[in-house]
Amino acid sequence: MSVISGVCFLLCLALVVPLVYVTKNGFYIEKPYTEVITQSVSTPSSSQQSSTDEIVIPEVEIADENSKEDTKNNTDMNNDKLEQSEVLGDITIYDSVNTVISEHWQALSYGIDVSSHDGKIDWKKVAAAGVEFVMIRMGYRGYVTGKIVQDAYFERNIKGAAENGIAIGVYFYSTAITEAEARQEAAWVCQMLDEKAAEGIKILYPVAYDFEEFFNKQKSRAENLSRQQLTKNTIAFLNYVSSSGYNPMLYASKSSITDYWDFAAIKDYDFWLAHYVESTNYKGEYAMWQYTCRGKVDGIKGYTDLNVSYYRYVYPSEPIECINDAVTVYNSYNKNSGEGGIIVKGVIYERIRTLVTGWSEIRYNGMVGYVKTDEIKKAEFTKCDETLTLDSKKHIYSVAATNDTYKVGTLAAGTKIQATATYKNKWYEFIRDGEKVYIKW
Repeated sequence: MSVISGVCFLLCLALVVPLVYVTKNGFYIEKPYTEVITQSVSTPSSSQQSSTDEIVIPEVEIADENSKEDTKNNTDMNNDKLEQSEVLGDITIYDSVNTVISEHWQALSYGIDVSSHDGKIDWKKVAAAGVEFVMIRMGYRGYVTGKIVQDAYFERNIKGAAENGIAIGVYFYSTAITEAEARQEAAWVCQMLDEKAAEGIKILYPVAYDFEEFFNKQKSRAENLSRQQLTKNTIAFLNYVSSSGYNPMLYASKSSITDYWDFAAIKDYDFWLAHYVESTNYKGEYAMWQYTCRGKVDGIKGYTDLNVSYYRYVYPSEPIECINDAVTVYNSYNKNSGEGGIIVKGVIYERIRTLVTGWSEIRYNGMVGYVKTDEIKKAEFTKCDETLTLDSKKHIYSVAATNDTYKVGTLAAGTKIQATATYKNKWYEFIRDGEKVYIKW
């Protein structure tokens, strides 16, 4: 994506004062979005969607590398005068009180974002260079015709990254002018990602919405989009991604996020900040920072974009924890403020992420709160071989958490299952279609 077009001639140095806390371990985020948009699309991940507003996914062709419909091919990047370059991870990270947190760098992850404009990449060399994640452009909607096309190198890039152990996220360059178009873009993206998942390629990092048409110097179908409509389109795309089981993210520059979007409506989404300055003065929270478009990474010819993520995104393979002792739960990152509550020993809850401050973010009875990390431990399942007859209808979960995100089916009363493990006779594990699944008794 390089950055937002026309901004790339800013200095590409590297100090930042993020107003987000850094995680030490992996986590999965599910945020309480204010608008839930569900559509009926015949893809595995959207099987539970129930809207009559059916989305038709068009036939999508693979783009030509030099397509005039690709906005980036028609943008004056004005890079010629830049001589400085950046090295992956060669940056200093500050927390919200200007304290260097280099000792917590293990909580960060460093990556790149790529498209067909980066040419043929040697992914083995990229992995050896220390790249931990990549945000790959899946495609774009043509800025004149409005046709969705697949990035010329998407297949090559996603397979190359996966084969070399690099965590994968994606982005889509949108020129949507309506919410319906934005949902159509998201539906195509999620359908493609579901197909990749079936091939064994996991999408661990976010699925980002990239709109930059206010910087396009050519005549664009979306150049006069209002702030209100752009915000609605963005929410439509991100909510569809979320409802399909992927982690949504908005990509934008520091100036465009404040000038072109209704920030109040999108502030709860993960944000990918593009800002090429020595020290950003952006005051909002962001989960990822694109700090230069002049990066040099072995395996990529020419310059490429470098990023740092403040979270290590992973699938929620073992999110269940249990309290080791009675602890106070706070509803604020600051343990000294906000109302608190007591969780007693033995209660099971879902841990969302761990913070370097020594606290863990949890979800309990619909409330997101924080507990001391050293006062919790994983819930341990005991192996068993027990035939159970269900006394009532039971939901099946991919992990032992009563959260719709993990719901994968139901079993009728009277159904017999062969339990392979149990946790204090409250959760039972069994095998379905070769996968471990769980029911709550």
